[in-house]
Amino acid sequence: IILSGAKDGDLGKALLKGNPGVIESVVSFYKQHFSDHYYLELVRTNRPLEEDYLHMAVELAAKEQLPVVATNEVVFLKPENFEAHEIR
Repeated sequence: IILSGAKDGDLGKALLKGNPGVIESVVSFYKQHFSDHYYLELVRTNRPLEEDYLHMAVELAAKEQLPVVATNEVVFLKPENFEAHEIR
């Protein structure tokens, strides 16, 4: 599968800039080359512009019939921090 990169991917940046030509071009490209394998990535980590992106992405997904997937960054410095990460 291919994930869109949420607000930091090419589609997310185009959505946040309000660039309909780029949005249409990006969606067309992924639908043509990766049909049924391209997912709009939804991340909610309380970072700037995330909520704006989420609303636009969900609306676009419904309009273009694109699947969505909720993801989150997995970040820890040492393998022994895995358990604390899982608890969080």
